[in-house]
Amino acid sequence: MNQKPASRALMEPLRHSGSTTQAQARKFNFVTERYAQIGEPLNLRGRSRAWFAEIFERQSLPARSLALVLGATPWIASMLRRALDHTTLVDINPGMLDTARAEISPSDDGAAGTVELIEANWLALPALRAPIAIAVGDNSFSFVRHPEEWRLLCDALADRMHPGATLMARFLTLPLGRPTTVAEIIEQSLGASDINYTALRTAMLFAGASDDTFELYPARAVEMFDAHRADLAALFERCPCTPDNDLFAIERWRESRAVLYAPPLAHVLDALGRRFRVRDIHFGPFDMAEYFPLVVATRR
Repeated sequence: MNQKPASRALMEPLRHSGSTTQAQARKFNFVTERYAQIGEPLNLRGRSRAWFAEIFERQSLPARSLALVLGATPWIASMLRRALDHTTLVDINPGMLDTARAEISPSDDGAAGTVELIEANWLALPALRAPIAIAVGDNSFSFVRHPEEWRLLCDALADRMHPGATLMARFLTLPLGRPTTVAEIIEQSLGASDINYTALRTAMLFAGASDDTFELYPARAVEMFDAHRADLAALFERCPCTPDNDLFAIERWRESRAVLYAPPLAHVLDALGRRFRVRDIHFGPFDMAEYFPLVVATRR
């Protein structure tokens, strides 16, 4: 991806934690190629970003606040820098960092704060400028092993936050009862005027979840996609599936060894409770919202 030159007022030099190999860059090439095509509920859009921003704006943050973002999410960085002095984005994925660097506009209206990008593992966060007032993540915890690494991540965050600081994070969670099956969501989609193929791909991901470990296996979602191709054909006739509407992005999960974590909400709250006091739980204006709660908590 072509990288826009970054002015120091917008973005300070990228700091590295550890070395980046060519293999890692190849592994994450799909991010720069496909990230912009991912729809809801995996990636928030339009009114859902406005919903997220409205909840952020309700938080009482001290003057000259610092923020930490788990993941190089450009729209979150733009949201934060309009309100805060300094925002640090941390991501182990160099492709996502390149995407963020290119997309964060130096001419954001009303933007006053600086942005820094750091390549690092969230479980080995480097020293930051000062205690942070708010940490923000969108599905970030799902990339960290539950429960043991969730405890480590909560400690890493809390140790870099002042007491009373805010954690605002959207989670992947398994709802009470069984997840909606692929057959059920296909049947529901047959009567819809507009088909959300990202939600369909997400339903396939959750349908193969482990009841014991709450693990989600992207490779299993591909197996379900293959098993339901005949059923999907009826949907494709009504609403053609193209790269622009995201379902075919499921192919990148084929033979993937990746594992995501989506514990039930009660387990999420339990994991946070040792270092944070949960204040609010929100469900957004997007498909499958019950699978993606937004939790706002205070550092104890």
